[in-house]
Parts: sequence; C-alpha cells; structure tokens
Amino acid sequence: MCKEFGLKPVTKADNARVGKVVRDLTAKAATPAEIATRIARYRKRWPDMACTPEAVVKHWDEFAVDVVAPEDIDDGTELYSG
Repeated sequence: MCKEFGLKPVTKADNARVGKVVRDLTAKAATPAEIATRIARYRKRWPDMACTPEAVVKHWDEFAVDVVAPEDIDDGTELYSG
C-alpha cells in the first residue's frame, strides 16, 4: 500500500494510519496485485475523486468486479459490469 500511494510513514500517526489500512487489507486477504487492480478500478470509476488508502479499503468489496468509467455511462446503463 505504501508503494502504491508513495507513502513514507515517519510519525506515530503515520504508522497508525498505515497499520490500520494494512490490517484491514490483511483481513480481506488482499494481495499486492489485487490492491493495484482495485485502485485502478477506483480511479476509473471516480477519476476526479481523491484516491486514498482509506477510500480503497472502504470501497474494497464494490470493486471486486470491473466498473464502467463515468464517460461511458448512458442513461439506464449500470455502473458495474461483471
């Protein structure tokens, strides 16, 4: 997660933040490849939203399947494919 987001935890608060995210991802049996995939899906779905480690964890389950980019959505089209 640190590599994906370029995090360099230094302070106690930094380490606590990263530790919580890592614990959550470990509980979800996340692999480095799956983390990269879900970050890409998050950014595809919400290209203008901040993609943070906490946001990826929060939306982890909804990005188990690929998504449709906002610019590809027509009225009546579902946001999620799969």
